[in-house]
Amino acid sequence: MHNRDHAPLMKKSTWAFAAIIAFFATWFVQYRWQVDDFASLWLAGKMVAEGIDPIHIYDYDPQDFSSLGAGPWTDLAPSIADIAPHPHPYVHIPAVAWFFSLLASIGISAQAAALGLTYLSCLGCAVIAASAYYLWRGHTAPIQAVLPGMVLLLISFPLQFSLWIGQTTPLIVAAVAYALAMAQHQPIRAGLSLGIVAAIKLTPLVLIVLLLFFPSRRRAAFVAGSAASAVVILSFIAFGPEVFSAWIQRISTIGDQVQVGGANLSLYSQHLGEKVDDSLVVSSLDGSEVPTGLKVLNYGLAFGAAALAGIAALLNERRRFAVLAAVGYVCTVSFSSIVWAHYFCVAALLIAGAFAIKGPLRELAWALGAVAVAMYLPPLAGTLGTEGPTFGGENTMYITTIALLFVVPLLVIGEAFVQAPGKHRRA
Repeated sequence: MHNRDHAPLMKKSTWAFAAIIAFFATWFVQYRWQVDDFASLWLAGKMVAEGIDPIHIYDYDPQDFSSLGAGPWTDLAPSIADIAPHPHPYVHIPAVAWFFSLLASIGISAQAAALGLTYLSCLGCAVIAASAYYLWRGHTAPIQAVLPGMVLLLISFPLQFSLWIGQTTPLIVAAVAYALAMAQHQPIRAGLSLGIVAAIKLTPLVLIVLLLFFPSRRRAAFVAGSAASAVVILSFIAFGPEVFSAWIQRISTIGDQVQVGGANLSLYSQHLGEKVDDSLVVSSLDGSEVPTGLKVLNYGLAFGAAALAGIAALLNERRRFAVLAAVGYVCTVSFSSIVWAHYFCVAALLIAGAFAIKGPLRELAWALGAVAVAMYLPPLAGTLGTEGPTFGGENTMYITTIALLFVVPLLVIGEAFVQAPGKHRRA
């Protein structure tokens, strides 16, 4: 038995089996992908590698969020048309373009880079499963939990959609989940993991603040803050103030808008769906078009879930960090104006919480967890055919995720009440 304070995330044998599963999953995906999101990373890196003015990496269509800007983008797009017929614009921090420029500079092909991203994303499913298990249970995830969890993630609609379109979401979620699970026992690795992805995706920044409230995880928070700052500084130094300002402006513009389209399942996007221009894939509408009542509902749900998690943390000391971390992260993702369908793989952190409940509520928690899993699988969540994704009926994944944000804290509260006094263990 591993010492609890130094237990690894997974055993080496589990890593080996996960690596094999990821290989076969990648082999299968490459025959049906259309990596238009990956194309934005690759083409931005290609521009930098070829000496094109990097200010152009933030060119975009002001009406259609999914359409390329003119100039260098349209010139380079045909070079990867075989794997990405409809490349999307670039929105990440400049450092990401710098990283992909290194890959392009050493002669790696776009297809090889896409295969690498796909393989790491598939392997990331094992990390998500193991990290979610570790977060709620505090010890090494056994192979009989990791591999089924990995497979369920791989066949879930959020992952199928993410792999099909060449998204980095599985890697981002894996990095965040690992950081949350290991912040206490591997603070440097966890902090680096969280800091890097926080600089790329921004929403995980709130988790750095959460870590500061837990003394045993505070070191990871400092490392994460330092890592995020380093990525930002690298971007500024490598590209200069003009490009850096262009990134800030692009992020600000996106924050002021609502991207309305089939893949954005946010509450705002769903409501504004009737205003979409059918000729556009993803319409960029001004945020002022969102009714005040809908904003109140969105923020009210977020506040309600966070408050309930806070109550659960007070009543169940053993689950304190896990419930705050899982609910906090999923809230930042689910109540944004952009909630792409592939984002819902974050629900694994909540579902793992349901499966971790002990005592008289265990059977109920497992039943609810099993139902939740089904809601993220085809065909209930959606299907991925030869012509692209088809999303499930009444936005199954969104509704299920919101339900989990309330159900899991309630289960944590219930677990605290049915346990004898003095049995709670510190998170």
